[in-house]
Amino acid sequence: MLKSLTKIKEQTGTKGSNTQNRLVHSSAYGFYIDTDVATYMENANGSYHSYTFPVIRDNPTVALENILFSLQADGTYKVSLVSYNLTENEKEALLNGQFVDLTNKIFKENINGEDLSNVVFNKEIQTTFTTSNICACEPNHPAGIDPNTNAPCSCFAILITITGTNEGIEDEGEEDIHNNNDIQEEENNSGGGVSNSPNNSNNDATSPTIFISYEEQIINCLGTYILNGNSSIQTWLSNANQRDKKALATYLGKGDNCSNPATLDFVVEAIEAILDGGEVDFEENIIYDNSLNEFPCHKITIQEATGSCSLLTQLVLDAFEANDYVNLIFETSNTINSNANTSSNSVYNPTTNSCNITIKFRESYLEDATDLSIARTAIHESLHAILVYMYEDGLLESENGLPMEGFEDFVEAYANYMGGLPENIGVAHHELMTDFIEEMATSLSAYALENGYSNSFNFYKKLCWSGDLINTPTFQSLYPQYVVPSDEINNPTNINPDFLDIININAAEQDNTTYIYPHPNGTTYEHSPKGNPPNSDEPCN
Repeated sequence: MLKSLTKIKEQTGTKGSNTQNRLVHSSAYGFYIDTDVATYMENANGSYHSYTFPVIRDNPTVALENILFSLQADGTYKVSLVSYNLTENEKEALLNGQFVDLTNKIFKENINGEDLSNVVFNKEIQTTFTTSNICACEPNHPAGIDPNTNAPCSCFAILITITGTNEGIEDEGEEDIHNNNDIQEEENNSGGGVSNSPNNSNNDATSPTIFISYEEQIINCLGTYILNGNSSIQTWLSNANQRDKKALATYLGKGDNCSNPATLDFVVEAIEAILDGGEVDFEENIIYDNSLNEFPCHKITIQEATGSCSLLTQLVLDAFEANDYVNLIFETSNTINSNANTSSNSVYNPTTNSCNITIKFRESYLEDATDLSIARTAIHESLHAILVYMYEDGLLESENGLPMEGFEDFVEAYANYMGGLPENIGVAHHELMTDFIEEMATSLSAYALENGYSNSFNFYKKLCWSGDLINTPTFQSLYPQYVVPSDEINNPTNINPDFLDIININAAEQDNTTYIYPHPNGTTYEHSPKGNPPNSDEPCN
């Protein structure tokens, strides 16, 4: 059955792996370093190199600002802020790889960057690079190759990815550079050569690393919506921090996202949800409704459970990530009877031209349950959501148009439901889900392990027999309430211990209460919660 479910990946694919999407922050200087892209320069014998990253400020005062890490003889890096006094035309020319005379346009400020160097470079650097050449000989040498010698010029740029965290650093003074002689060999080119001297402390090799602001990238993609009078985008841009702007700009920069109407509609809907107090995972097309703000620690449990490292949860995330027109929404409700439920079909939003599948959690359930129960429920409901998605996207049909093997009853129930005929769609959902107990338990076990629990896998399997799954023929066949059917009338307390074990394991986690059952067989069965209820407010436990 799970083999059939993996058809999601085969038919839809994914948009690619997540970017690191992190910024290094200097609280002392009030700037961010975008560590996703840098210019790397190295001399011919490898004794010297430098990294130049773009610097981002909330209120920039210069057209272009970089931070330079220049290797010193003792193996440390000298750190400098390098700003370029450029016109917009010159900046555009650099962005297009054209030659710009930088004489008297470069200013450098040396800073105490030891802590910052540790933050940036004590991270894993990807081993696969995309390379592009910066010519150190003449500005018109194509691809950085000297046509006279057919040899590469001495400098080249490498696009790299480095993860970072928040750190503060301290200031040192400012140094004014009146020309760009610090860029070796060719003072007027945009790249510069690198000296082969191993002692390069007085000469730092750098090249302008161009950065288009996240806000500009977002506006370039969403300009039509802004022109059509959508004020929410500009409102969000005016209030969002650089990290959030980068997350959205990175998402829009992937594949055809910037031109895909469904993707752009989702982004606009997501921005409106954020302005309303909600939260959005742009990478996975998931919206966390503002109703979850009343349960901040419970929301973290839901996010961790549905993002745990397991095949089932990854398939769920892949499906919503790969399909821009289908969004998954998590919210709370005080009107539902069950612990949680998932919409039986996706709801079309004519405003955004997208379909939403909504998972609701009952508020009183969240108030009482342990994190293990909530995580289990989130995984359970996510499986419902993926089945809804698969049906509506035609993924449950084989090439001949008939239901895929194992999904026949499910497809028939849905067909009746959509046609307004008598149906058993809830039973069909849950009966099909009985085939995924092992997979749900694996996801729950992954969540539990990440949060310090060490219960047996069998415990997680029992916890996954929950809700209407216990009403399915499969469960009743495996764990009948009474081993002797007549006991239901003649000896009703003689409940099957295996049935009792599953029911009370779930009840203990759901209610965060210990249940004790004195059985006629002489054994007193006690079930206590193994999980912990999330804190009602931050900080979360």
